[in-house]
Amino acid sequence: FATYLQEGGSTFLAIRRYRTPSSVRLFGAGIVVAIVCVLASRVAGLQPGFLYGFMASSVLLAPAALGKRSSANLVLLPSIALLLASVGAWLLMGPLHAAVQREASGINILAETIAASIFVGGLEGVFYSMIPLTFMDGAVVWRWNRVAWAVMFGTATFLFWQLVINQYAAYLDAFKQPTILAILLILAVYGTLTAGAWLYFRNRRKRRDAADAGQDAHA
Repeated sequence: FATYLQEGGSTFLAIRRYRTPSSVRLFGAGIVVAIVCVLASRVAGLQPGFLYGFMASSVLLAPAALGKRSSANLVLLPSIALLLASVGAWLLMGPLHAAVQREASGINILAETIAASIFVGGLEGVFYSMIPLTFMDGAVVWRWNRVAWAVMFGTATFLFWQLVINQYAAYLDAFKQPTILAILLILAVYGTLTAGAWLYFRNRRKRRDAADAGQDAHA
């Protein structure tokens, strides 16, 4: 749901608003990373767990000369929709949990689980995608308008911290909890691996381009 609301929404806007062929493309490696991340969260006993990685991405199927604002709209509008859906799912979790307490039927349990998954997955998805690295959606918004990026990333960060990570402690008191420190450590490891992979492929592309340029000059 989160993937197709955000990435599918971007594809829908590209096709309907900007008349640009687009599609949602699955990425097997991203799915593997997400599965490993969830398993690590379960082994560490983190509740709720982390979903770091992605299943699919919106891709343009033809060259398109979109301006910075248009490119940012393809990121911002679906992200806002996903953030609202996540908060809506969080608001529904209370009544759904009460329904489970009254009657622990399969339907009630499934509904509560779906709401929790949309809440956590959607909020984490917006938070991670807004990180302004060059290969992330956040960089597109950053290049267009840094105020808009700050509002979006700040809202996602606040909700992610208050509703997912730090649900029961007051601000700085959270850093005294072993679970919070474990979560921050995992975030640091995932972030370092992501940045390392990006730097590796970036440098490899530069070396390949330099080699191609040298061959052309020699020819």
